[in-house]
Amino acid sequence: MSKYVDRVLEEVQFNFDRHFHDNEDRVDFLEELIGELKYRLENLNNNDECGICDEGECDCEPETEPGY
Repeated sequence: MSKYVDRVLEEVQFNFDRHFHDNEDRVDFLEELIGELKYRLENLNNNDECGICDEGECDCEPETEPGY
């Protein structure tokens, strides 16, 4: 696992420990997070959209290379 994924998972665990003590709340949080990540992943493959702007309203300059 990359160090960046590890950092995100540490943040998820921090939120669990600090804010979500009920299992149902944790499930809701993870489902919302996964939904947002899937949405962003789908938009990365669409060269006409930046993945941040609302669908069909992107006027951002396209990047030539991903900024990893």
